[in-house]
Amino acid sequence: NSSTMKNIILSVAVLGIVLLVNSCVSSGLKNEVELNRFKELKKATWLVGFWKSESKEVFMSEIWKLENDSTFTADALYIMGKDTLSSETIVLEQRGKELFYIPKIKGQNNDKTVEFKLTSSTSKNLVFENKTHDFPQKISYTQITSDSITAEVSGKENGKASSIFFSFSKQK
Repeated sequence: NSSTMKNIILSVAVLGIVLLVNSCVSSGLKNEVELNRFKELKKATWLVGFWKSESKEVFMSEIWKLENDSTFTADALYIMGKDTLSSETIVLEQRGKELFYIPKIKGQNNDKTVEFKLTSSTSKNLVFENKTHDFPQKISYTQITSDSITAEVSGKENGKASSIFFSFSKQK
């Protein structure tokens, strides 16, 4: 009977539309959950890019990139004259609801990483701390403008308060 066949086709079509709408809603919710899952890392998106600081004596750069949905990585280079003072790789990684700044400096700490945990943040400032590290115990980044950031490493060194300040400009 043709009317029964039309009803079956209509029922299948309606079921298909319901499944499609349900799938789109679920997908949208999943994407929203992913964004919420990595909201600590999302606070640091202004770090992504090529940052440089240069004077007559010293050249410094940090190149930050998005590695995956929970991780940024950076290659940092510090050169004085013709000598490389240090090179490091940095991982900025969100685990659960916590964000970690994890540098690995060639020739230091037996070439092992050191973890600094995010202890405070605003939309333009990130502060990471590891009170058990020799120096620094605190690393902070501040966005001055979209093309300018500062970084500061601080803490106690040989029992005395010490701080080193860096200014970077974004390269295009």
